[in-house]
Amino acid sequence: MKKILLILLPFAIAFPQACNTPETPALIEIQPVDSFTVHDIDIGQQVQEFHYYNDSLLYSFNPLYKNLDFYLKDVSGHFHLKSTHAIETPAWSTFFAGDNQQACFMSRENIFSVYNSSGLEKQYALGIKHSFPFLKDSFMLLSSHDSPLLLCHDTLITAPFHSSLSNYNHYFHESVFAEFRILKDSICFLRSYLTKPKGLSGFCFPMAKYCFHNQTFDVIYPCYDTIYSFNRSSGQTIKHPIHNPDYKLPKPYTNKAFTAEYGSYQTQYELNNFQYSAIYFNPLTKHYVLFYIAPVRHTVKDRLPTPDDQLLQAIVLNNQFETTARYTFYKSFVNPVSYFFIPGKGLAMPVFKDHEHYETTQFFIYNF
Repeated sequence: MKKILLILLPFAIAFPQACNTPETPALIEIQPVDSFTVHDIDIGQQVQEFHYYNDSLLYSFNPLYKNLDFYLKDVSGHFHLKSTHAIETPAWSTFFAGDNQQACFMSRENIFSVYNSSGLEKQYALGIKHSFPFLKDSFMLLSSHDSPLLLCHDTLITAPFHSSLSNYNHYFHESVFAEFRILKDSICFLRSYLTKPKGLSGFCFPMAKYCFHNQTFDVIYPCYDTIYSFNRSSGQTIKHPIHNPDYKLPKPYTNKAFTAEYGSYQTQYELNNFQYSAIYFNPLTKHYVLFYIAPVRHTVKDRLPTPDDQLLQAIVLNNQFETTARYTFYKSFVNPVSYFFIPGKGLAMPVFKDHEHYETTQFFIYNF
């Protein structure tokens, strides 16, 4: 019988757990396949904004100074700041990656801008004269690594979210995704699709987390133990129960400012309720990785628990949505919205080696 060894390295994944399946699945190799360090990070830099540009360049948005920074790989395989471009979009902007590794921005004034390594490439005005009721006035386009905006040739695919608190409830009655066609100097609405599941309004952070491959969106919500697979071409949706043994339906969320014990009701809610954080599809291994935070089950001597007591965890599924492994991460890993795939290698996960020195961040690459 072939033996599979689990090697524990600094900041690597630890503690494989038995899965709730008829036969214990074989573990996926979890030793890091590579690592690198990014230097010259400004104190205002957000590590979750790093993206892959090519094998020699990473890029990142600095929200403090509104700069687009490019980092060049040196002979030792580490990255140093190479160039900086001032972002020319007005007011507040959402930053995301498009196809061909472009850096894209959507401003609150509905100006869509595309940048490359040489600077500004193109700007468009977003047309909002369409049948999406809650987009006729103020709205934002939700964006992060775990809920990306997708630029596919001349089509922009987004997960719109209303930015006006007075009309917040509109979010729960509309489709998950919207498509816009990019024209010569403007962007026009095409269609919307995928109906949200019922009951989202009763939970905290109800926004969809998703990945996209082969014309299919695989969507999870923080509060539900189900993957919704929507095929963009056929319009068909298939539900895949995850059967995560750590899952427990969160309690209803009440928007309270403070509590006597924790100071923040939201902090108390997050410490005591399950939440899926992100979903990734690895094109190399054809596996899904779902990151989640489980409720704090242990007590801490002489103090109340804090978010640092919640270890990041993951469940790995094959392309048939069958569980193959479950892992617990060391708390040194930052939030999973900061991860990105490096083509041909795997998922790059940043670790703060020293929280007092933000100018250097180490990344470990795992091929789940």
